Amino acid sequence: MGTKIDINSPLYLHPSEGTTLNIEKLEGSSNYRSWRSSMEIALDSKRKQGFITGGEKKETSDSIKAKAWETCNNMVMAWILGSTFKSIKKSVMFMQSAESIWKQLESRFAVPNGSRKYQLCKAMFGIKQQGTKVADYYTDLKCLWEEYDSLKDLPLLTKMNTEMTAFVKAMRKEEDDQKLFQFINGLSEQFGTLRSHVLMLTPLPSVEAACGMFQREESQQEIFTLPKEEQDAFAMYESKIEMKCTNCGKIGHTIEKCWACKVCGKLGHTYC
Repeated sequence: MGTKIDINSPLYLHPSEGTTLNIEKLEGSSNYRSWRSSMEIALDSKRKQGFITGGEKKETSDSIKAKAWETCNNMVMAWILGSTFKSIKKSVMFMQSAESIWKQLESRFAVPNGSRKYQLCKAMFGIKQQGTKVADYYTDLKCLWEEYDSLKDLPLLTKMNTEMTAFVKAMRKEEDDQKLFQFINGLSEQFGTLRSHVLMLTPLPSVEAACGMFQREESQQEIFTLPKEEQDAFAMYESKIEMKCTNCGKIGHTIEKCWACKVCGKLGHTYC
């Protein structure tokens, strides 16, 4: 006799569960790591990660569990296929398990750590604000930092003493300073004065605090900077004020465009 599926089991699938996930679509190697991370989080929240790792095996001895496994496997396959672009989906859609699709995508799009680290470092030192908002520029840079940090393979410290604690704290501060320099380096030239001020501070602020400072400066510049149309109109008005006719003595034009009569001095004609 079959066994009823417990609601806390990975084999349980809620009746209202849809076939799509609200995550970015896999484009290829360029966004594979971020896509994989998003997919793993989504599957783990639904207790379905075992279907891609192979940890959740099909139980052939129990008909209910076997059918539940097939249903969940198909749902996970639908989630994966639904989060890939059409060209990628077509190449894996006839595979029989979520695990096989997952391994296929891993082998095709996973970039070796060394190559990806190089790409990230190149992007981190080359990224510029280029007219975007400070917040958007910072977010793009932060994504690069976080992905780079995820690739680090550092040994775990099992014992800590006062010297080790101080060393780790100093290293973290050094890393934060490096991020601050990268962030400041890519900012637009309109922030040159504030950039110099920040670099003169002792100790240097965290990159998050510096980002807040530059966002406030950006807001102030937007408030006190006239739109281009208003700037052009103001410049034209000033130029007219500076013009003074030597014939009639009025401002706003020169003698070459004066309509005052050179005999009687009245406007509207040039000669009596």
